[in-house]
Amino acid sequence: MADTKLKTRKDNAVEGADKPKDNVKEMANRLIPEDLRSMLDSVKTTPDWAILSELESGPKTYPEIVKDLGLEGEGKKLEIERHKLKRHLEKLLKNGIITQFYHAESEVQEFFSEKNKYYELTNIGRNIIKSIDFIFYIPDNVKEKLIREELIKNKKADEQDWAILSELYPTDKRFKDIIKDLKMEDRKQEVEEHLEKLLEYEVIEPYYIEEINDPDYLYYKLTKIGRNIIESSISAFKPYKR
Repeated sequence: MADTKLKTRKDNAVEGADKPKDNVKEMANRLIPEDLRSMLDSVKTTPDWAILSELESGPKTYPEIVKDLGLEGEGKKLEIERHKLKRHLEKLLKNGIITQFYHAESEVQEFFSEKNKYYELTNIGRNIIKSIDFIFYIPDNVKEKLIREELIKNKKADEQDWAILSELYPTDKRFKDIIKDLKMEDRKQEVEEHLEKLLEYEVIEPYYIEEINDPDYLYYKLTKIGRNIIESSISAFKPYKR
């Protein structure tokens, strides 16, 4: 018969001493629990971030996501990319970053079909995006200083840029009004390029006056930063009055 021995409290203490305390795991879990770290780790590739970006504006169906990501069409390569996209959606669903639901405007035969299945961000998914926005948030006064330095000190804005900004001060205008007032009807593409640059620098922004995606309803206006830059430039060059 094998020799058996009851473990004493002292024996257990010695055995426990041989196992180092997992301080690394304890400290990691104190900040972010392991299951949450696993969720965050699931959003680590370009397609994952593309999906989150797509769903930031609201729920979308699979066909809508495919269209917006430019994965429509025939061909083996596109078929492979769509298959990868489905795998990424499944991974994000499994990890609680996104969820899905079915919705149809009216009763239809194929209610549980791809065209009626919507994907949307969960609270965790939305908070991931919010946390990124927070990390990279630049206060308006700092942003304005950086933009001023780029446009003025580094002379990134040329004559056409200032002409467009001048056109939008103090009245918002449509594209066709801008090119008409600047007498640049025959140089539309050039004006469009300047508008794109000013949009990138966040000194102007577009908006529609109606819920219609039509150029006639699209207006451009100065942002708060753009207006501040123009007004300070005007005041700097005002004739001195006694």
